[in-house]
Amino acid sequence: AMEFLKETDLLKIEDILPFFPDFVLMDNFREAVTTSLRAYNLDIDELQSDMKIATNSAELLRMDIKQVTRNYVEVDVNQHCEFCKFPVMTSPCYFFECSHAFHSHCLQDEVVKTMSPQSATDLVALQAKLEEISKELSERDNHQNNFRNVPQSLSLHGDYHIKLNEERDFLADQVDELLAGECPFCGDAMVNSIDMPLGGSGDDSDWIL
Repeated sequence: AMEFLKETDLLKIEDILPFFPDFVLMDNFREAVTTSLRAYNLDIDELQSDMKIATNSAELLRMDIKQVTRNYVEVDVNQHCEFCKFPVMTSPCYFFECSHAFHSHCLQDEVVKTMSPQSATDLVALQAKLEEISKELSERDNHQNNFRNVPQSLSLHGDYHIKLNEERDFLADQVDELLAGECPFCGDAMVNSIDMPLGGSGDDSDWIL
């Protein structure tokens, strides 16, 4: 049995131990047992090292998340949208750490041009669902303000209302990820557009004066 173990890497000493009698001298395969135990110790040390690395990575990630929640940008009241050049504070907008700012509708008009068809479809579906939920929440808020004695099911603190708010926040995050995952001027989209025709259509007639 010991000779067979030396000839193959598919079996280890622990694989054949169950086939030995309950009372058997260990002298004949003491070396194999010792070698197996050493291999297990090495595996354990490697796993402990991997666990330590994973723990440190998780801690760094938690610190990064905490830092991101504290990030902010200073906004000039006269700052303009980089696309339409109108004051950015006049409608819902996005600000990036690179200091670029865009109206939401202007950003969407530009971002969808570089989106995959599937991402564009997902964006439309998410926005439709988000608008539907926001409308329902608005109606429930108005109902709450008009009537003092509101059933628990319609209450702003009711489970369904809380669920709607959570779903709205989740959908808003998904929309933000698609629209503002990166600045359109500083992100990969700008790099990927370097080989696109300056005229937009690729037709030489666009350059005729």
